[in-house]
Amino acid sequence: MKNFVNSVPDDFDISIYDVCASWGLKDWVAELSARSFMSYVFAKEREGKLTDELRSSYVEQAEKFLLTPLRNFCHQPDIYLSPIMDQSADEFFRGHRVLSDSRYRAWVKRMEDTEKHGDLVLDGDLEFDEEICRNVHEYLSSPAWKIHRDSLGQVKRFFIGVDLNASDDYLVKQFRSWIAKTRAEADIEPKQWLFSDKRFEKWHKDRLLPYLDLTFWATINHKKIKPADMEEILFQGKFDGFPGENVTKKIAKEAVKLISDATLYALNVELRTYECVMSGKS
Repeated sequence: MKNFVNSVPDDFDISIYDVCASWGLKDWVAELSARSFMSYVFAKEREGKLTDELRSSYVEQAEKFLLTPLRNFCHQPDIYLSPIMDQSADEFFRGHRVLSDSRYRAWVKRMEDTEKHGDLVLDGDLEFDEEICRNVHEYLSSPAWKIHRDSLGQVKRFFIGVDLNASDDYLVKQFRSWIAKTRAEADIEPKQWLFSDKRFEKWHKDRLLPYLDLTFWATINHKKIKPADMEEILFQGKFDGFPGENVTKKIAKEAVKLISDATLYALNVELRTYECVMSGKS
C-alpha cells in the first residue's frame, strides 16, 4: 500500500508556476512535451506494472520538476509541417512488409482467404465456413486505417485517394464529409482551433501543470498525497466544495489528458500550423 504524506514536499513552491499565466502556445508545447513520458509512467502505475527499476530511473527527474519545473525545453516534434501531404514511397512499400509482421496476422489471413475464395464467396456459388465468408467481407469493406488500428492500436495518418479531375468545390465538400465520417468511426473528437489564450488561461487557473509535477513525484516515490492537501497547496484555500473533491473529480482527469498522445500531437500540429501562417505573413 502507498504511504500517505500529510502535505506536499517542503521544497514545493506553487508561486513558480505564476508565470504560466502569460504563456502562449510555444511555452505550453515545450513544457508539456517535456512531460510527455509521464503518461506512460502513470499508465504503468494504474496497471500495477511500474517496476522498481523503472521507478528508480525517474527519482532524480521527479525532484528536478519540483525544484525547477519550468525550463522551456526545445522540443522537435515528429510531425509534418502540414497535416496533409502525399504518401511517401517509404510509407507505400512499408505496407508490403506487414505481411511478415505478426501484429497483422489476422488481416493477412483475411487477405489470403479473399485471394483464394473471394470471387466464389461474393458470387454465392459455393458454401464456405462462416469464418472465411466473414474474412472476405471484412477485407473488402474495411479502410486501411482500420487495419492499422486493429493491428497497432493507433493511427496517426489516414491515407485517401483523390481524383483531382473533379471540381474544387466538389472535392472540398467530399473531403469535409470524409473528415466527419472518419472521425466519428475512429472515435476522434472534431478539432477546431482548440488552443486559444482562453484555453491556456484555464489550464493555468486549474493548476494542471503543478498537479502533474506533484503527482509524478508522489508516484515515483511510492507515496500518495491526500487530495485535500493537494487542493490546498494548488489553490491556496480558494476552492469550492468538499476539500479534495475538485482534485479527484476534475483536475486529475484534465491534467492526465493534457499529456496524452492525442493532445500533444494536436498541440504540435497547431504550433506548426501557426508558425507556417505567421511566416507567410512576414
